[in-house]
Amino acid sequence: MTNKVLHIWRLIGLSGLMFFCLTTPVQAQGLRHSVCVVYPEITPEDSTFLAEYALLIAREGKTAEARQITSYLHGSFGSGVLTDSCVLTNQHVVGYARYAKLVFHLHDETLTFPHCKVLAMSAGNDLAAIALPDSQGKLVPLAISSAAPAEEENITAAGFPGLQNKPSWQLTRGYISNASLDLEDHTWKGIQHTAPVDPGSSGGPLLRKNDSGKYEIVGLNTLKAFYRDRVCIAVPASEIQRFWSARETDGFNKLDELKASLEEKKEAEHKRLNSVGIEDDLRNKWSFLLAEDWYSPNEHIVSLNIEYSGSHYMLYGFTFGAPIVPGTGAGITGGFRFGGYLPVRLNENNYLIPRVSVGLQIGTLFPTKPMLCYFPVKAGFDYRYQFSKTSLILGIEYVFRPTINSSASQIFTMRHGLSARVGVAL
Repeated sequence: MTNKVLHIWRLIGLSGLMFFCLTTPVQAQGLRHSVCVVYPEITPEDSTFLAEYALLIAREGKTAEARQITSYLHGSFGSGVLTDSCVLTNQHVVGYARYAKLVFHLHDETLTFPHCKVLAMSAGNDLAAIALPDSQGKLVPLAISSAAPAEEENITAAGFPGLQNKPSWQLTRGYISNASLDLEDHTWKGIQHTAPVDPGSSGGPLLRKNDSGKYEIVGLNTLKAFYRDRVCIAVPASEIQRFWSARETDGFNKLDELKASLEEKKEAEHKRLNSVGIEDDLRNKWSFLLAEDWYSPNEHIVSLNIEYSGSHYMLYGFTFGAPIVPGTGAGITGGFRFGGYLPVRLNENNYLIPRVSVGLQIGTLFPTKPMLCYFPVKAGFDYRYQFSKTSLILGIEYVFRPTINSSASQIFTMRHGLSARVGVAL
């Protein structure tokens, strides 16, 4: 399977090496009638579920797995090869789909077969079999070889790797470099070869020519070594024959297992959210608030606060204010603040957030235009109600504010008072 963007590779550890799954096509005279592009057809319901699952595991820190699912949902393809009974491909090409679209790019036309049923699928050997409508006279099925390949034997790889955001026919040649490769976490031995394959080649055939000069399948390309030159892995024909004879279907369970896992995660998350505790992180991090500070005697400041609730319970913000000083005038100020917060979860939607901050504001008053310099220290609580995409914030703080006023008879003064705030978080 490959996303319609080049270089998105699924990495798999193998004997200390890093391997990525291949998913792309091939071209050669005649082989275009046997090798196709495979597009998984995911239902809208399953697509919605997988998007929800990816979001949940991303919040758990499993970003690589989440990105892989997201890439799959945005459009992926791989390669397949026609046999007498079905079209063979890799399980990771089909992914979570029960149907697939098969496209044969012939020299003079393109044959498209939508909604082809996946007949068998196994995660253990990364194989899948897809049905193709009968009476396709222009297509040529290939036989599966009954003889194992020998080391140094010449072979051909065919498939449709991605190029310029779409499948591109590719035919490459090489030789068998290891006819019986031990694969970690696999019960079968892979075929290691040197015919170049790329993302999108997954599911494409590894071929030899028999004594009659006809191509036959000796394996199905599935992996490629990362940071190694021309080390490509194919599932052997013997494993393909065993898979098809048994009609293995364990791969169909993968989506059901994810659905069961999601229900367990959602239940655990529901229990967590409906219990009192400290929240690790707030969903809506950017807050936009209107605040009014009252100081004696009758001095107050109306301000707009823009805050960011960061990780490790740190907050940062900017403040733009309009101070009103009786007998002096009104003015403007601007500055910043930083501090800390501790989100206490009361239940799924309600939070009480103790907070403390220090800041600096500089401005002036009109019409006298003195220089003002505030150093507000604030401590208080916010109440936050969490909606699906936004949050409502109501808060109150105690304010201790040292002030420098260049035109006042007493340049340095201390003020204290209360601040009320209301706003939203996004």
